[in-house]
Amino acid sequence: MNLVRQVRNTAKRYMDAECEHIPNLGVTSFEGFTLNFIAFSDKTKITARDVMGAANVSKATISQTLKGLEEKRLIKMTVAKSDRRQKLLSLTKEGKKTVKMMKDSFAYFSSRLLVGIDDNDLKIAEKVLVKIRNNALILHQQRE
Repeated sequence: MNLVRQVRNTAKRYMDAECEHIPNLGVTSFEGFTLNFIAFSDKTKITARDVMGAANVSKATISQTLKGLEEKRLIKMTVAKSDRRQKLLSLTKEGKKTVKMMKDSFAYFSSRLLVGIDDNDLKIAEKVLVKIRNNALILHQQRE
């Protein structure tokens, strides 16, 4: 169907444009996701397991990502007092600055992306995209 192709092509063009317009902060997209998850999570104590569950990635992937963020001095991992097997994640001062730059860049990029689209069209598009996302999740779950 043409709509599915349009959604896929739009997502690709969006990602390309986002990468071109958001400054290179020295983090991968998944590292950016992880930093944002830590920064904006509702939980006060965030663990690797929390990020792993939110992103649906393997233990190896999250371990490697957290190690890289720690080496870049963007996060700090501390052993939880209640369970010494768990490491609590927090942003360093540099990590907070990186998240702010990402947030500011994304806000500017997003505002430019939606120029000329009225609120009613945005509401309709959001409803359709949510339904497409939900159907994609169902298909993904059926494969597991």
